[in-house]
Amino acid sequence: MNSKPIHPNAVDLHDAMAKEWEQKYTHPRFQRRAAQFFRLVSGVSVAGQLWLDAGCGTGHLLRQLLERDCKVIGVDASKEMLHAAQRLTGDGKAAPHGYCRIRTIGCLPFSDTTFDGVVCSSVIEYLDDPNAALAELSRVLKPGGILLISAPNRQSPLRLCLKLAYAISAIFSANPWPKYLSYSINEYSRDGLAQHLELYGFKVRQMDYYSPVGSRFIPSWTGSLLIGMAVKSFA
Repeated sequence: MNSKPIHPNAVDLHDAMAKEWEQKYTHPRFQRRAAQFFRLVSGVSVAGQLWLDAGCGTGHLLRQLLERDCKVIGVDASKEMLHAAQRLTGDGKAAPHGYCRIRTIGCLPFSDTTFDGVVCSSVIEYLDDPNAALAELSRVLKPGGILLISAPNRQSPLRLCLKLAYAISAIFSANPWPKYLSYSINEYSRDGLAQHLELYGFKVRQMDYYSPVGSRFIPSWTGSLLIGMAVKSFA
């Protein structure tokens, strides 16, 4: 399948962040985000299954899958992120099934229906062609397989405020803040992401909001991320 690659600057951005990225998971907001992913499959036994971490970064979620007795392949376009992931995984007791550097998630080097599950955390926001990526994730996933995915919530007041700050700072600076919004180009409503997934053969089982604030007094729909679980249809 032909598709556009990740924007080169997005890969460069993640290369630059690789050395510090794993430290983010020491912060409660990143720990809550990781925990929210796996709550979606808390009642599912994944032991012995083969999973793909599509855009694995430093491998934090990948290592959590290993702790659940999965076999895992991690892929990423960032060479530096992969180096960090290999180094961190090497310190553990288990080794993943493998790591692979890719050009884009829209063109994966795997056969059809290879994986029992896929996790794709905060990746499709950076892609020039997110639909090609969703099609490719569907292709490599077995019927009945699980997809765990996250993407920015278009309706989040926090994201709207950050986009406003970015637009204002861009007037006065060649390096507007926050920098990642230069590359985070795809965002979705809750229903919009579900509809996109359904177009590529997924049945959405759950779609939650994640908020970095984590306060019970803040409405859930204001969360800056959508985190969902979908199952690939048999038909």
